[in-house]
Amino acid sequence: MTALVFDTSELDRKLRNVNSYTNGFVAGIHQGKYQLLNMIGASVVEAIGNFIDTMAAGNPAALHHIYEWGSVGGARLFEFDYAVGGSTVAFSGHTTQSGSIAPTADRPFYNKADVMESGQGVTISPSGSVLAFDAGGKTVFTPHEIHVSNPGGSAVAGSFQRTTDTFFSQYFTQAFLHASGLLNALSTPTAYAAYFAAGANGGGYGTGVTAGRQYISGAGALL
Repeated sequence: MTALVFDTSELDRKLRNVNSYTNGFVAGIHQGKYQLLNMIGASVVEAIGNFIDTMAAGNPAALHHIYEWGSVGGARLFEFDYAVGGSTVAFSGHTTQSGSIAPTADRPFYNKADVMESGQGVTISPSGSVLAFDAGGKTVFTPHEIHVSNPGGSAVAGSFQRTTDTFFSQYFTQAFLHASGLLNALSTPTAYAAYFAAGANGGGYGTGVTAGRQYISGAGALL
């Protein structure tokens, strides 16, 4: 009877290296994930600010209240921030205080953004003996306080929230993620293939970690 004996030690060594390389690749991804999520957070914060500026330029009647007087799309009265936790990125936004003075006023309207966003009315009292304001193209003088039920105009109330919702529900998923190329890069891990031979031939775990971090950093560089 003829017996054939194959030495599989080299095959076993390569398979162990491949397994070690793959484990290292996953470890490299986890090491770089926090950095990637921070890059996503910073990019989204910049993107939403630019998105709101663009929307305000197209519809100043609805969004003038979240900018300083006469600076629609410029001097913002809002800020966004993000926080990374585990595998999530949480975003938060808030309005800021106004420091400019309207052409018809003598002091800043400090809660300008919040008051107009919520649709609150305001009562204006004379700073001296007479209150002067423009109405219908004429200057009106009165010793009495006046109540303005909708100081921002009919289109303002809730518009900042609606614009923010539009960004995250539509623009973020339909344009931002795809336009950046991030999703495509994450779905095609070319770094794994690029380092595979080195990992299988002895680089093992360490080479896998390098490949995993390159995979993450390469995707993040697209933002």
